[in-house]
Amino acid sequence: MDRRFRTLMLLGVFLFPSLAESLVRRYNFNVVLKNTTKLCATKAIATVNGQFPGPTLYAREDDTVIVRVTNHITHNVTIHWHGVRQLRTGWSDGPVYITQCPIQPGQNFIHSFNLTGQRGTLLWHAHISWLRATLHGAIVILPKRGIPYPFPKPQKEKIIILAEWWKADVEAVVNQATQSGLPPNISDTHTINGHPGPVTGCSSQGAYTLHVESGKTYLLRIINAAVNDELFFKIAGHSLTIVEVDASYTKPFQTDTIFISPGQTTNALLTANQAVGKYLIAVTPFMDAPIGFDNLTNYATLRYKGTPAHPPTILTTVPPQNATPLIHAFMDSLRSLNSKQYPTKVPLTLDHSLFFFLGVGVNPCATCVNGSKLVADINNVSFVMPTVALLEAHYYNIQGVFTDDFPGNPPIPFNYTGNSPSNIHTMNGTRLYRLAYNSTVQIVLQGTAVIAPENHPTHLHGFNFFVVGKGLGNFDPYKDPLKFNLVDPVERNTIAVPTAGWTAIRFRADNPGVWFLHCHLEVHTTWGLKMAFLVDNDSNWFLQASQSTEWTREENKKFERALAIYDETTPDRWIKVAEMIPGKTVWDVIKQYKDLEDDVSDIESGRVPIPGYLASSFKLELVDNRNFDAYRRKSSTARGPDQERKKGVPWTEEEHRQFLMGLLKYGKGDWRNISRNYVISKSPTQVASHAQKYFIRQLSGGKDKRRPSIHDITIVNLTETSSGNNKPPSHDQSFALAPQQKPTSAPRMSPDWSQPRDEAVMIFDSDCGNLSMSPPYEFKGQGHNLYGSAHYGFHTKPYIQTQSSIHQIRK
Repeated sequence: MDRRFRTLMLLGVFLFPSLAESLVRRYNFNVVLKNTTKLCATKAIATVNGQFPGPTLYAREDDTVIVRVTNHITHNVTIHWHGVRQLRTGWSDGPVYITQCPIQPGQNFIHSFNLTGQRGTLLWHAHISWLRATLHGAIVILPKRGIPYPFPKPQKEKIIILAEWWKADVEAVVNQATQSGLPPNISDTHTINGHPGPVTGCSSQGAYTLHVESGKTYLLRIINAAVNDELFFKIAGHSLTIVEVDASYTKPFQTDTIFISPGQTTNALLTANQAVGKYLIAVTPFMDAPIGFDNLTNYATLRYKGTPAHPPTILTTVPPQNATPLIHAFMDSLRSLNSKQYPTKVPLTLDHSLFFFLGVGVNPCATCVNGSKLVADINNVSFVMPTVALLEAHYYNIQGVFTDDFPGNPPIPFNYTGNSPSNIHTMNGTRLYRLAYNSTVQIVLQGTAVIAPENHPTHLHGFNFFVVGKGLGNFDPYKDPLKFNLVDPVERNTIAVPTAGWTAIRFRADNPGVWFLHCHLEVHTTWGLKMAFLVDNDSNWFLQASQSTEWTREENKKFERALAIYDETTPDRWIKVAEMIPGKTVWDVIKQYKDLEDDVSDIESGRVPIPGYLASSFKLELVDNRNFDAYRRKSSTARGPDQERKKGVPWTEEEHRQFLMGLLKYGKGDWRNISRNYVISKSPTQVASHAQKYFIRQLSGGKDKRRPSIHDITIVNLTETSSGNNKPPSHDQSFALAPQQKPTSAPRMSPDWSQPRDEAVMIFDSDCGNLSMSPPYEFKGQGHNLYGSAHYGFHTKPYIQTQSSIHQIRK
């Protein structure tokens, strides 16, 4: 990026914040208990903000999301943002003792992550014990503004969350199973958006209704948040067009039945093209193994606008519960879009070729009912959860927490889908598999018939992967790879490994950190069917410049946001800034900042002119390419008479105070009204120039004591006794707080947080294993989601403040 653009970008940030929208989405998740009645029984359940399902998190592609999770219940809590790549933000991923310690009762944790290159539907859920039974909700990532869907635009969108419900306390269910060593009790029903539907013996229970209008097309965002059940979804008389799975676009195809595993999401287009009436929606479980499961079907209805009060329900046939051919046909139909805009980048060469068998075993247990307990394993290793988070142990080099010797192949090969071996005991350990940064990986996930064959929906944190092949029986390393799809395989974050079969996935390890791989059937995860990858840092990323020296506008926006969050007092500032800009190294961001400092110096010395403003609209007048270098070569004595006049009339302290009062009243950018009503001795252009210098001074931290300036007087220095006849600003007006000011010593201000404004971002310390584990910032304010509805306000203790331009977000 040339210096002309950097300079104009910098001026645009300070003078016209609306032109450089920060794109930060803030949410406050309060985990609270709520008494809830279903199946004619009432119990207290863990919820976020009292909602079941929880609130939907809305954002756009490439947005930064900041969520403060506060635990108000007696259980420890963590929240996982399922499917979010978490590029270099592994601290925010959420699985307990993998990337963070649990959030203890009365404590909070702040997650911050960027939705880099992602758009579509994902989900969030608790990632500790079985709390995700009720602690879950949707994540909706819309495309960037101006970027259309790669399919016909729907008139409306509907979120449909499928889940399970136990009459008993879910934590009591899993604790009892752990103590007994036996399988846990199955759920009592399934729910659709929290509704269990009609159930025998409880006629008062209402069912979910999907309301539609004739002729309209709806985008259904379908999420399986169930704990242990894979599900079919079907609407009587209507076909569905699949356009996306796991926030990755697919080649569209039509089906009347969707198969969806726990943790998976599917976007489908529904056209309301049938006769006005009421149509049955069926959610039924899939199970093709001889084990216990919740075999109840949940019924809901699709109802057209204009349907009479009590119409007959148009029925449909539901798939058999063991409809294995149906799920294979559905999965085989899924293909990546693989377009010019959304290419499919499948690794064609491999650095790691791994073979993981997934199984269930039995280990001795002196305190269990039968003297043994059911366990699950990968490559005969049942994962033991540590008491220090793995990412923390890796980052701080804490010894004795884990080893990096997880077996990449079965220690003792056997007939995986044949008769069970005589010894079905497993090894226990906290063992990780180490991957070099940017290495390419293939994993063959092999199901087994040990004790009983079963489908295993497997989720990989921190990455999307390509499903290049699958089959029944044992994987053949010579024949099966010849049938791999390396052109347009579906891209996912969770995949169902067939019962007594295998699935091959590929991904590139381009995200340093510790990343969980586990079965998304919670019963199997509890038993130990899980492991983790340790992806090394790239030393070149830290020490060298990236191959591309150009900075895109999107990268510059991320750079601006990072500088707003991490000021000069932040430890490891440049590492944290680089982590927010995928593809840029620490060296890149240091150089970029140095270039910006040089540009500021040029502006202040007069070698680059302050942009002019059209009196009618105050639009930025850009210097054209031909004259820019000429401007830079001019000395201060070569400037025009108008510039000389401005230089010769310095601002007084009183004028500066009036400017600050006007800034409180009208906010950044309204230089006309500040000039007209507060600094009447200066023109709007002079006010804009003064504002630019003021904000540059604040960006530098005001630490150059050799050059005292009136710009060191900030809004927090203002008092009610300021001279002048103007009225003091009211508390519902915008304000800017200087970074170098200590908030504890500043006068109290009470802004109205319900208004969109520039918010203060604050750093805080939080202990997790006696080490700082939370992202290094804390904030106060009231978040707004994409549709403008306010979330809970919150206030926290201040520590260090920086500026971040936050704007109200609307669709």
